[in-house]
Amino acid sequence: MADNIMLKYLLAATVYLAPIAAEAAAEGSWPDQFRGATFARPAWVLVIPAQRQSDGSLTVFDRTNPWVREWIVPKPTAQGIKTVTLTGDSEDKRLLTPADIEEMRAQALQRLAQKYNAPAIAVVVSDVDGTAAIAAWMQNRRATWEKPTQGVDRLALSATLDSIFTGTDHASSAEPDLVTDGRPVARIVAERLNQEENKMEYRIEPLSKDAEQLIAGSSSLQYIGQSAGDGGIMEVRIMDGSSIEAVLAAVGVSVQ
Repeated sequence: MADNIMLKYLLAATVYLAPIAAEAAAEGSWPDQFRGATFARPAWVLVIPAQRQSDGSLTVFDRTNPWVREWIVPKPTAQGIKTVTLTGDSEDKRLLTPADIEEMRAQALQRLAQKYNAPAIAVVVSDVDGTAAIAAWMQNRRATWEKPTQGVDRLALSATLDSIFTGTDHASSAEPDLVTDGRPVARIVAERLNQEENKMEYRIEPLSKDAEQLIAGSSSLQYIGQSAGDGGIMEVRIMDGSSIEAVLAAVGVSVQ
């Protein structure tokens, strides 16, 4: 699995490309291909409430917001997962911005996890128009997101949290199994959804010349260019809707 990618794949990235405009539902522009994974059950989850406004903007770390206040008192989920809500100090507001949440930046979540020694993070988003969604991340796992099946209150989102942290690592159907032995290796270091083109774009670091040549020769990728100053990091766009792992596997490149 390419699961050490809000670390590789959203989830996963150490650096992202340009900011992406928000969309109107609670989940904003979170890509569908990141939806539906499940994680091993953590000891506890650091919860970050956020609310999407009618103009599409996202409010985070506003202690006066009713949605934030709804989460302040620590309560376990129905399945007994302990939750601790982060209302945010001045440093937290620098570490995790609304743009970080919109693009599900793993680097920002990693910094917060390190600060609070959190084994998992969940961002619970409520929309003023009555929708909700939750994005979750664990160390060494890609991020995922899901919507509650019923309701948009804390109880509904807590049930969704239980459905994500089921106790079993299970990738979404968009993630294929990858064979790594004997293949040149590349790292996915950044990603974004280009909304104008409605296509995913990635920054990829090939760890050998062979990997670079194979990636450049893929008919599923449009080569955008080489990142200035990054020494060999390639910028590419997926052209046919495939996952990046599937595209790389098809040309014989493994994801580290």
